[in-house]
Amino acid sequence: MAVEQLKVITNVETINVVTVGTNTIVVPASLGTRGATGAQGPQGDQGIQGVQGIPGVGSSILAVRTVLGTDTATIDDDVLHLWGASFTQTLPDPATVTGKLFTLVHTGISLSQVYNISASGLGTYALYTNGETLGVYSNGTGYYQKNHLAQTDWIAFPSVAAGTLITGVTNPPAYGDSGSPVTNAAYWRRDGRDALIRWDYRHTSLTGAGPGSGAYLFNLPSGLGMDAALVKVNTNNTGGGDFSDSSSLGTFKVNYSTDANGIGDVAAQSLTQLKSQASVVNGTATSIGVWGSAFIAFNANAALSYHLEARVPIDGWRP
Repeated sequence: MAVEQLKVITNVETINVVTVGTNTIVVPASLGTRGATGAQGPQGDQGIQGVQGIPGVGSSILAVRTVLGTDTATIDDDVLHLWGASFTQTLPDPATVTGKLFTLVHTGISLSQVYNISASGLGTYALYTNGETLGVYSNGTGYYQKNHLAQTDWIAFPSVAAGTLITGVTNPPAYGDSGSPVTNAAYWRRDGRDALIRWDYRHTSLTGAGPGSGAYLFNLPSGLGMDAALVKVNTNNTGGGDFSDSSSLGTFKVNYSTDANGIGDVAAQSLTQLKSQASVVNGTATSIGVWGSAFIAFNANAALSYHLEARVPIDGWRP
């Protein structure tokens, strides 16, 4: 700060010209020069907290490794992508990785690709379907499940051919429309421990249609077998109470001609095969029977459609 003194001739008064930075202030000299700085005042109220900064790049990076065969993880692994033919993935001694979380992901595309997990304290565990994810952590003495994701999108059956998808107890049937029906689509998807099954069929011509022989059996894709502890198998193919004794696993519908349609249930013929019965109303007449060569067969009518839905628990799968 610079101070200059001038006199105003009219009043013979001295003034101070004070320069502070770029500002010039004129004050009477009688007011004196700037005094000493006073004591610091009390602290003001705390201001608004600023925006939180972005975490450091290294804080969220996970170590991801693809495994193609029998393997033992290390403390440096975070996420293991399991791929290739079936094998066993082992986790390290829990005492050496206390607090460690491992995430294991099934990245195979076939039901034949099964990855067994060997981890102390976890029990028997395997990953069966694409995208299935298991998170486990060590408490120092054993491994515990943190999370498990086991759901897939709808997946087409590998084959919907007569004799493969649909067989008969004695002989398989033949499809209408010269073996290429207008609609013939079968899909499955995983939901936890269950497989959801859906099949739609429709033909508009009896050309090529054949009844086969015996009750019709709907075959699950290779690699899917029902859990014997949760499904009752019954090979009795008589409609009514004897059939229902094998428990209902889903719904079966049939429609043909202009006034004939039926609805029924689905049961297990074996751990890999389903069968159906239905109560059919045709005009004023009602009949019940097991779907097969002797009842609502593939050659029953030129305009014929079937629909089957089921939910079946699969052996080995966990929720």
